Amino acid sequence: MPVVDGIDVLRILRPESDVPILMVTARVQEEDLLLGLDLGADDYIRKPYSPRELAARVRTTLRRHRPPEPTEQVVVVGDLEMDSTRAEARVGRAVVDLTPREFAILEQLASHPGKAFSRAELLDGAFGFDHSAVARTVDTHVMNLRRKLAEAGNGAEYVRTVRGRGYRLDAP
Repeated sequence: MPVVDGIDVLRILRPESDVPILMVTARVQEEDLLLGLDLGADDYIRKPYSPRELAARVRTTLRRHRPPEPTEQVVVVGDLEMDSTRAEARVGRAVVDLTPREFAILEQLASHPGKAFSRAELLDGAFGFDHSAVARTVDTHVMNLRRKLAEAGNGAEYVRTVRGRGYRLDAP
């Protein structure tokens, strides 16, 4: 790599992500191999290498990093139940009919009940990083979300405004 080497990339990337990393390098010293593995590389292959060996090491690395099987994820806050697996929200026995964006916002709030999320955080969580929506769009979705939760919960307030910060999910 012309500007930075793989060790520098590894130092930057590993603290930010758990993505599988297979280093392919011309560095042949044992110290380089040990440094790469100690910094978080999942495997290390030296040049020249066999394309078949590289393919086998990629398969092995990916096999070890297979995402975990989804488990049933139900978050309970008061009498509000968020079932991410079924994409369903309930207040008591009443199912709350939410749009995908409202559900995504509620899912993010329910991931850390009591934590204040900024509009930007909720926007990124509900719309993804590649969006053209504005932060005030979150306000509209939160308003609709509050209304629907209050109707199902006899007026109970779950989503609270945190002045100067954004919103948080609390048990009423």
